[in-house]
Amino acid sequence: MVHMAEMREVFDDHGKKTGGKWTNILLYIISRYPVRFNKIKQLLPDITSRTLSLTLGKMQSNGLIYKESDLYKNTNLGTLTLTTVLDYIENVKKLESDNSEKTVENT
Repeated sequence: MVHMAEMREVFDDHGKKTGGKWTNILLYIISRYPVRFNKIKQLLPDITSRTLSLTLGKMQSNGLIYKESDLYKNTNLGTLTLTTVLDYIENVKKLESDNSEKTVENT
């Protein structure tokens, strides 16, 4: 089991690269298949074109994604970052589940 301190340390290391409201969901979408700007916009109608453009640009400059023939693709760092985020979410859910089971047992 991963300890919270270890997870915080990982996020501190990657935090500068994963900042922003849309970054993690964009990493997830781009990890599924190479995707064009307009397809991302279609999948995320709540994001403005300006915000999407700025976020993708920041992700490119941080080495999380790259653009090839109008398709956005994850880099190895982007894939590692996404894996870290998904592992973190899984561990938090497990901790919450374990805590709720303990609460039920103590009742």
